[in-house]
Amino acid sequence: TLNISYGGGEYQGKPYYLGRENMKKISGVELREQLDKWVKYGTIEASAAESIANVANNKDEYLDLSNHYFILLGATSAMGPLYFLLSYGANIIAVDLNRDFIWKKLFKAVKDSPGTLIFPVKKGVD
Repeated sequence: TLNISYGGGEYQGKPYYLGRENMKKISGVELREQLDKWVKYGTIEASAAESIANVANNKDEYLDLSNHYFILLGATSAMGPLYFLLSYGANIIAVDLNRDFIWKKLFKAVKDSPGTLIFPVKKGVD
């Protein structure tokens, strides 16, 4: 049996981030300037910068995942894409260990997002 839980948030494309320590949000002109710096320094290729800028300029078109389904084994894994995918409205089919703290974490994640969570339940459970 599968159960479906719907997120409670509204779709709002997430901004891009600069730096792991302070996670400073950048977009618009600041993002373009940072991309140019990275190209000049050799951190990324010019084509990568153009691709990032293209996605940033077309967020509504490129980052709406509401018509896409992703199966996540170990859905709450630390390096997994759960939060990113949910933040863009994806439909997640979650498989993880049967531990309360894991599922509470999953339910909170989907409640605070525009995404959808589909998950297995034991036979006979409503």
